[in-house]
Amino acid sequence: MNPIWINAALGSVSAVLLGLAILAALRLHPQSFNRTHGDILHLMLRLLGRSLVTTGVIMLAIVVFQVFSFLLLIVTVVVLLFVWRSNVVARQYQILWGLSTAVDRGIPLHVALRIAGEERRDRMSCYTRMAATLLESGFSLSDTLKRVPHLLPPEARTTMIVGTECGASSAAIRRAAQMQQLDQPTWKALIARLIYFLCLFLVALGVLTFVTLKIVPQFVRIFNDFEIKLPPITQDWLSTMHWFGDHVAITIWPLFLLTVFLLSYAVLRYLGMARWDLPGMGRWTRRLDTVAILASLALVVKAQRPLVDGLRSLAACYPKGSIRQRLRLALVDIEQGMSWRDSLQAHGLVLPGEAAILAAAERLGNLAWALDELAASSRRRLAYRFELLIEMAFPAVSVVAGVVVFFTAVALFGSLVDLIRHLV
Repeated sequence: MNPIWINAALGSVSAVLLGLAILAALRLHPQSFNRTHGDILHLMLRLLGRSLVTTGVIMLAIVVFQVFSFLLLIVTVVVLLFVWRSNVVARQYQILWGLSTAVDRGIPLHVALRIAGEERRDRMSCYTRMAATLLESGFSLSDTLKRVPHLLPPEARTTMIVGTECGASSAAIRRAAQMQQLDQPTWKALIARLIYFLCLFLVALGVLTFVTLKIVPQFVRIFNDFEIKLPPITQDWLSTMHWFGDHVAITIWPLFLLTVFLLSYAVLRYLGMARWDLPGMGRWTRRLDTVAILASLALVVKAQRPLVDGLRSLAACYPKGSIRQRLRLALVDIEQGMSWRDSLQAHGLVLPGEAAILAAAERLGNLAWALDELAASSRRRLAYRFELLIEMAFPAVSVVAGVVVFFTAVALFGSLVDLIRHLV
């Protein structure tokens, strides 16, 4: 074995052992750190230990699987991102459910946050203790969430800020805690299917490229050695593959880069790390924003506060910049005399039918109920549409993949059968 690879393997093992030693020392002697500078030192050492272990494992895997190192590196990065982000989101919702429980039992929020911050020593615990300190210092819950934005998921944070600024903090906390059960399972399942489609296409593209570059030249050489003519279906298949090979700059590479980009975007969207929309997606995803806006406005109405106050809060703290801009424009129209329903409709935040329902509900005094029902029905309808689209695309993609596999198998193995028949 190459001495360079041996040295790399030894260095990787050493990095893993050093990282494990640091993590073990932190676990065996947690009392060595005080409550001020010790937290920062503890986090730095924990980060160093985990980085050494992760880097050592990746390098050792590259040494062992030299041929598939690039693919293994990509898979490892994706898995690490998934584990890290899943842990962060789980901790955020754990804190959110703790706040909801504190509201139900009459426990002060700063006490609940302080207890949650003492359970572990990680980055989320630092955010939790920071938020508890701000609340103890007299800051409101909305100001605290604005100063510690990573304490809660963006959607839940927006709902809680709007509800708190409108005097409905308890209802906002309960509503935010329910958002995970309503939204997360459905949309993550749909994005997971999209990731499956993209992975299937990427694997198929890689297999076809390998067959074209490695297998096809061997077939042609074998048939030329025996002076046997290739079957017509194999010739057609070879002509297709040669055309793709001659125009690789405008066929294979664009498809590969586009698939990798879409796959990366889908993975980041699944993990909650990408919240921007691709071109053309705004028309579909804007309905999700409409659901969040209607649900937040329902809290404002239940608190008997002007809807303009809720729209102002949303325009200041909504996670998406494009939606914040639409809300600001809607506020300008409202200040010029337009009704809030017509302004939201004019800027694409509600549909004409929804605006009519809200107008009728406002006249009858059932506006809060109408806002809640429209948010729930829009959420269900949008989920059904996306699920229907995925269900329709799944058979189509499967049929196309099956046709390509069938054509490739017949072209290659059929030629082998023809070769054997001529030799016999």
